[in-house]
Amino acid sequence: MKNVAILLEELHNEHELWYPHWRLMEAGFKPILVDTGRLSSYMGENGNLEVVADKPAEAVKAAQFAGLIIPGGLGPDYLRCSEAVIKLFKDLYQSGKAIGLYC
Repeated sequence: MKNVAILLEELHNEHELWYPHWRLMEAGFKPILVDTGRLSSYMGENGNLEVVADKPAEAVKAAQFAGLIIPGGLGPDYLRCSEAVIKLFKDLYQSGKAIGLYC
C-alpha cells in the first residue's frame, strides 16, 4: 500500500482533512497524518474533533510517500513556520510526486 502524507496543524479545515483521508483509503492508499510536532493534538476550525498525528514531519522522509495533501483552514499558517514541513514539501515537489492543496 502506498503512503500519502496529509499535513495536520491547529485550525485545519475538518472537511479538507477527512474527505481526502477517506477517499485515499478507498483508492488503496494509506493516509499518514503528519504534523509539526508543535502540539500533542489539534482542533479544527469548527472545534468538533480533536486529532492526533501519526508522525511528526521531522521523523519522515519524502521517499516514504507517493504524495502529499495540505488541508486548508488556518493550519497552513502554522505549517509554513516548520522547517521540517517545508523540507518535506520541497523534497516531495522536487521528486515529482503528487501534491494536493486546498484553499
